[in-house]
Amino acid sequence: MGHRRIITLLAALGVAGGVLVHAGQTGSQGPQGVSQTPSALPLSSPVRERGSSVTGAYEGWYMDADGSIRLLVGYFNRNTQQEFDIPVGPNNRIEPGGPDQGQPTHFLTARQFGVFTVKVPKDFGDKKLTWTIVANGFTNTITMHLKKD
Repeated sequence: MGHRRIITLLAALGVAGGVLVHAGQTGSQGPQGVSQTPSALPLSSPVRERGSSVTGAYEGWYMDADGSIRLLVGYFNRNTQQEFDIPVGPNNRIEPGGPDQGQPTHFLTARQFGVFTVKVPKDFGDKKLTWTIVANGFTNTITMHLKKD
């Protein structure tokens, strides 16, 4: 493969990666009570030892042998020293049909890929699910769907 094609492929993957982790984020208080304004892109939020957020990451979908569909999901904990235990409930929920659909309740630091799947029926179509995580006062919600974007 030529260098030009490799560069084009890497650029496309970078754009796709940004789309996969796009989420709505609302701010809270950062460390020592310093307020933090939410950013348009979750990855532009600072990585810190403590006091930052956790964002779900929708990684795509695949079909099971029975025709049902699995939505593949991970997350990004922006804290380098702070892990979280967030039980299923108002601060860790998947909707509709949740709140518990197999999502983690313990969040390690850094980016965690392929952590769990959510099984949906083969006729899922244009429906969508959302995963909301609240950590350190930050609320992040991602959408999971079958759209090709």
